Amino acid sequence: MADVMSGGEAVAAALENLGVTHVFGIVSVHNLPTYDAIGPRGITLVRCRHEQAAAHAADGFARATGRLGVVLASTGPGTTNTMSGLYEAQFGSSPVLLVTGQVESRFLGKGKGFLHENDSQAAMLATVTRRVETIRRTEDIARVVTAVADDARLGRPQPAAVEIPIDLQYARAAVEVPAPHEPPRVAVDEAALAKAAGLLDGAERPLIWAGGGVVSAGASTALVALAERLDAPVITTIEGRGAIAEDHRLALGPRSERPALGGTIAEADVVLAVGTRFQNYATRVWALDIPGTLVHLDADPGVIGLNYRADVAVVGDARSGLEQLAGLVKGGRSDAGYVARARKSVEADLEQSREEIGPDHWEICAAVRRLLPPEAPIVRDSTVPSYLWGNR
Repeated sequence: MADVMSGGEAVAAALENLGVTHVFGIVSVHNLPTYDAIGPRGITLVRCRHEQAAAHAADGFARATGRLGVVLASTGPGTTNTMSGLYEAQFGSSPVLLVTGQVESRFLGKGKGFLHENDSQAAMLATVTRRVETIRRTEDIARVVTAVADDARLGRPQPAAVEIPIDLQYARAAVEVPAPHEPPRVAVDEAALAKAAGLLDGAERPLIWAGGGVVSAGASTALVALAERLDAPVITTIEGRGAIAEDHRLALGPRSERPALGGTIAEADVVLAVGTRFQNYATRVWALDIPGTLVHLDADPGVIGLNYRADVAVVGDARSGLEQLAGLVKGGRSDAGYVARARKSVEADLEQSREEIGPDHWEICAAVRRLLPPEAPIVRDSTVPSYLWGNR
């Protein structure tokens, strides 16, 4: 049913039904109607000092919560300022939605020199997002915002953007707001999944490689269930940390590139990789040998086989795929000694890490871990010292 509302109210209503709880941004003459409409919906407005910071904050929010991160910016220079944050979100596979303004629709595309005019704004945003839409009618706002947000969350998450002329944000019209719904998921290739289940069932030393796609798909519970069914150790990438609690007996942590874990990877007869691109650091710049049969499950078919040839390629959502695999495999054939050897490798790597970072940083890490709740996010900067202590 359509209700009469302003364009700004239509944006707010769409965000509310998408489950958005926080919006990061800066108020502007080109987004004021939307800004004013968001607060009354119970959505927290996080006021930032710069649009780049707002984009990075929305990205961080998405990574920490697994939910859609939203940025509200102004047209022209305000939107230009979001580009670095959107680029990082694109590279990091993060679902970030930019809602930005645009000049009045009667001036759009005319090149008249209107305040903050940017006729190429959508083309610019297209270089760092999966989808960009320009609103032409107030009636379309809620539907388009919802569709673009769904695209941002589909498969491997990516940023997306909607630009809305300021006159359409003020205008009132009968707007139909899509109902709340679950984020869309990529259907799993069932034939390939059955083949993967057969390989895992026959494996004596299965190993799971969990990437950031496990976290973004909310697949941690399914991952742990499958690992326990197979008695399979789990290596995570840096982006995949949190996919399995690191005090779980099967968790090996983000150590794929560490020499101490080389034997564990070499011993695996079947490796199940989920939600990963096998990026450079995790693979010693792709020099790491993965000799076992490789099963690669990912929502993005473009990353399967990109860096390591997959013996079985399974396209599909990580959570759905892992849940189905847990129901298909019987387990019980694993070499129990394999897990024990993997644990000893982790202990050896911890000792090596202690020597690398020194006693002072080691005690700082221990204090942080002791004082923080188990589920507390830990944020570090991108420096070599942080790589050492933060990754261990």
